[in-house]
Amino acid sequence: MARFFSADHVRFEPLDVREPPIEMHGMEGIRQGSREFAEQHEIHDVEVDGPFVGGMRFAVGFSIDATFTPTGRRATIRKLDVYTVQGGAIVRSEVYYSAPPLSAR
Repeated sequence: MARFFSADHVRFEPLDVREPPIEMHGMEGIRQGSREFAEQHEIHDVEVDGPFVGGMRFAVGFSIDATFTPTGRRATIRKLDVYTVQGGAIVRSEVYYSAPPLSAR
């Protein structure tokens, strides 16, 4: 992550339409979010589509077959990550889900 993301990276993630989006600042917060996801999910398969490039932004689609371990519920998580690049580094990522993540259901 340190190679591609700026140190002051911002991650915007609307986890559920009923609650305000989460906005994480800095690499440590983003790493912690990634660790928590990995600890709470058993990943069975991941498919990646893209990147789709447009100017200083690009998008990557993800389809993640996972089990949310606290409940045992298995589903396919579909999301689109939109990245903004400045000065050769990703400074912002926005995450959009086709349905709320398993942890929010």
